[in-house]
Amino acid sequence: MRVNQELWARLKYWGRLTVLSLAGALVALYLFSAVSFSANSLEFMLELVPFNRGETVIVLPPLGEVRALTHRAPFMIKLTLVNLKPDFLTDTLPGLSGDSQAWQLKKQLGEKLFKCIFRWSVISGLGGAGAWFLCNRKTSGRSLLAGGILASVLGLLLFGCTVALPYDLDAFKKPRYQGAIGAAPWVVDLVADSLSSLKTAGEQLKVLSVHMRNLCEQLEQTYPATEDVSLTVLAISDLHNNPAALKFIDKIIQTFQIDLIVDAGDLTDYGTALEAELVRKIAGLPVPYLFIPGNHDNPQVVAALREVGAQVVEDQILEVAGLRVLGLADPASDSPSMEVAPESKLRA
Repeated sequence: MRVNQELWARLKYWGRLTVLSLAGALVALYLFSAVSFSANSLEFMLELVPFNRGETVIVLPPLGEVRALTHRAPFMIKLTLVNLKPDFLTDTLPGLSGDSQAWQLKKQLGEKLFKCIFRWSVISGLGGAGAWFLCNRKTSGRSLLAGGILASVLGLLLFGCTVALPYDLDAFKKPRYQGAIGAAPWVVDLVADSLSSLKTAGEQLKVLSVHMRNLCEQLEQTYPATEDVSLTVLAISDLHNNPAALKFIDKIIQTFQIDLIVDAGDLTDYGTALEAELVRKIAGLPVPYLFIPGNHDNPQVVAALREVGAQVVEDQILEVAGLRVLGLADPASDSPSMEVAPESKLRA
């Protein structure tokens, strides 16, 4: 009888320890699983969110989310693109069409994932030990260690059985879209195809600028100007996150001895912080840059332009190098979101 009581006490102890350790591990993962890491010119945040459906969610701000049922519950894997550096579009992405570059990126992501799993196991152990301590304040260090180890092992087993082993990458062949990307998922393929040839397009634009210069020289010889040109202005607009366009502009500046650039707006598509990174490239242009905000720009983009030295012309007349420029900003550029300005403001 006494043996049965001792056995029952042990079973009760280990059962309670198992339940509390697992609960503590799940709560700790829910609170502290987020991990930030970089791969090439991409910055991600990876989260293992318990108490959810067994799906993988890829968040692509500001476009929306791509979801797929890739594994079993109770974990959701959430991968958020936090930042994309402009050189990724011109240098890294075109190279991903080759097997070696794509394999290198996959290898980096695999290494980061392995480190994340190790981190999650440590978090699980600390969460399990913490839960056991909260429910047993007078417990021994040996029991805390047992609770931590048990939580780590249970967390890894649960992750392996529900996520790693049954993970189905083919589920992304039939994904679900949320947000703006859901209205036109074909845009993803279109953008990928366009960006894969971005480097080639940039080289072609350089050649085009040289041909334009030669054409202008021939026209000048045939029809010489009657007055001396004291100021050469390059008028541009609607770049819409095109890094190749900035390289083209730089080539035009060198070829035609440009004195001033006037940008009529729409430097970005959505005016997000991610897109505002393109603004940093403008700081490298060797001539004054005047910018009149368009409806695709917002206060965040305007502030970033001012930080890099651009002159923002908003409802005013600005004189630069003897040239008077009247700039009327689009009323929608005052809003942080892409919304059409009220009719009263448009009339004003």
